[in-house]
Amino acid sequence: MKFICLGYFNQEILDAMPLDEVNNFIAESLAYGEELQKAGHVTGIELLQSPDFGKTVRNINGKVEVTDGTTVVMDKVLIPIITLEAESIAHAVELMSKHPALEKSGSFEIRRVEDINEMKEIAGK
Repeated sequence: MKFICLGYFNQEILDAMPLDEVNNFIAESLAYGEELQKAGHVTGIELLQSPDFGKTVRNINGKVEVTDGTTVVMDKVLIPIITLEAESIAHAVELMSKHPALEKSGSFEIRRVEDINEMKEIAGK
């Protein structure tokens, strides 16, 4: 089964860390990602820029509105998006529970990926 793991981090904690600690944190996280990749569990990792550099697109009363940054107020910032292959959600939780980011204010939201072909079938397309 395929799962998406969304990694959230407290930006204030990361900003307060000394540079060598941040670099060590990044190295540990990348090493664990490589370990999961070699075991065939990780099929992709994407890192997102700060929300400050993004755009938000939405429809307000029939008119498309674009704003700088994110309009979602969160106490944590979404950084990595990891595509994970696991036997079950319990297995995905087990794999992500060993991620070193959890020691540095991180958390992971894990969701199973739905099959788009099943959705098309349901929609009659």
